Amino acid sequence: MKEKRVTKKAIFASLLSVAVCTSMLIGTSYAWFTDSVTSSNNKIVAGTLKVDLQVKGGNTGYDKYTSIKESSEPVFNYELWEPGYTVWTNVKVVNEGSLALKYTLRFVSDDDLTKAKLADAIDVYYVPEDVAAPDSRPDFTTEPYVNYYKGTLAEVFSGTVDPIEDKLEENQDADYATIVLKMKEKAGNEYQGEALPAFDLQLIAMQASYEEDTFGKDYDEKANGIPDHPEWGGLNTKASAKAVDGEDTVINGVGATLTIPAGAYDDGTAVAFEVKEGTTPGGIVIGDDNTAMTYDISVTPEETVSLKKVELNIGKGKSGLVVYHETTAMTKLTADNTTAEGYFYNPATGMLTIWSKTFSPFTIITAKPTTVAVADAVEAIEAAKSGDTVVLGEGTVALPANLPENVLIKGSTSGETKVDAGALLSKTQPVSVNFENVSFNPATGGDGRILNMKGEGTFTNCVFDNGNSWSSVYGVTQTGDVTFDGCTFKANAYACNFGTTSGTLLLKNCDFTGWNSWGDGGKIVIEDCKFHMSASYGVICSWADITISNCELDDGVQIYAHKVPKVWTINNTTKNGVKITAENIKSMFDITDSDVTDIWNICECYVDGVRVPADEA
Repeated sequence: MKEKRVTKKAIFASLLSVAVCTSMLIGTSYAWFTDSVTSSNNKIVAGTLKVDLQVKGGNTGYDKYTSIKESSEPVFNYELWEPGYTVWTNVKVVNEGSLALKYTLRFVSDDDLTKAKLADAIDVYYVPEDVAAPDSRPDFTTEPYVNYYKGTLAEVFSGTVDPIEDKLEENQDADYATIVLKMKEKAGNEYQGEALPAFDLQLIAMQASYEEDTFGKDYDEKANGIPDHPEWGGLNTKASAKAVDGEDTVINGVGATLTIPAGAYDDGTAVAFEVKEGTTPGGIVIGDDNTAMTYDISVTPEETVSLKKVELNIGKGKSGLVVYHETTAMTKLTADNTTAEGYFYNPATGMLTIWSKTFSPFTIITAKPTTVAVADAVEAIEAAKSGDTVVLGEGTVALPANLPENVLIKGSTSGETKVDAGALLSKTQPVSVNFENVSFNPATGGDGRILNMKGEGTFTNCVFDNGNSWSSVYGVTQTGDVTFDGCTFKANAYACNFGTTSGTLLLKNCDFTGWNSWGDGGKIVIEDCKFHMSASYGVICSWADITISNCELDDGVQIYAHKVPKVWTINNTTKNGVKITAENIKSMFDITDSDVTDIWNICECYVDGVRVPADEA
């Protein structure tokens, strides 16, 4: 029998402490607090956001909950995994502060758990309540257990499935959950003697996006835990991983990622990565029209030969960007660089990539954004260069005939910036268009479409509202990747409709009212969205492979596929407050149109990992 590298008692080490990260963002960003429970020796101190993770059992007996800071027992305690073996654990998330919060439970490790063979044979189930283990062994292929399946341990660790997350209201003291690990009953002899690296259960809590200030609850509704403008809040993160012989080492922190080329460290070497705010070195001149942020970036143990890559989320739409390594200005490179020291910034994503062999203070200088009056918008936008940001004032804007490549156009933060429909109605040149905080006026006459574009694009916190008229975003031709984040689509008939797609269309945190359909190519990804009925319609229709996750559908909203043999994947989604499952989906959606009567035979449909059975002939 192969000797085990790590006993199973070490699989879930007792979680004894908390790492705390708090930040408040100002300007066009959103206020947020975070708190987390991880494996170290700190105490939970985060102002009024304070959390604890407790486990049933431990030092206080089977029926009582014990804080992981006080228990000497592992969360999961078992020596030898075997097919069918099941570990049933109840946890409690305690809100010890005064703020409403949303939280995530995740598995973390210094090793890459996805490469552990045994992790592919252990299934993870999550129940969002305190459920006692049944007296007899349950059948996990039947309800309600099949609805709680998250994925294999490897999939949950890698983040390829929906995370384990929930929320605590302001006056809610605690929340309960049940986590079940079960080795697949059909796991074969190839898993004998296999071991798992040590890994921990981590609780990360963040201030909920519905705390209220003097003016209401919307001041932090878009908060996601990562600063949009680090020069105001700062990136502060620590992470580590072990080098694997022959493979790149990738270390993921919050808002920052380090990639080390294969061979830089010996196999098994533990590498630590840290980013924190630093002091700008003397000798760097910062003009009155510029702003600067300095980060101390460290990699230990130190290695000065290989070219390492650091990716930082510094916020979208920066212009005039220059990066200094100590006091030396770095070279601006392209995104595909692999050989030279320097940097590349993508204003559409907000990601700054730095390539360097050594680490010391890095200072990022950007131009302060200035507001352009709407009367001067055309001239300012035409003069903008790739990577620039144009901030528009309050009022209605007529954009130039041709938009420059890769320029971010931002609306006013103190009032509403509107763009006439004609501004994008005929923008068919293949350029990347980027808009933030802008409302698009409907066109007059015709089909009322607001947007018709060709090329890539990002739209953040934008509004496409044609009221009770025929259409809003309609007849769009998409030839690249397009992202809508935090946008609103509303029309009596067609709310958001892409005639053709050849890339990935990502719709997240959006709100839809009306008929929504997407083209016959590429891929559609919908996350954390809400779908409502208009006076006439409420439809989700796709001619492409589509994934719908963490969404809410009003009663009456339907799904259509029009006999196109594509794959529909639905995860953690509800209709009228009822969770959609593989068992109830057929009864929840009245698919009786003659064009789609046999959708279940032609399309593949998966709900929370379970295949929806085809109709009988």
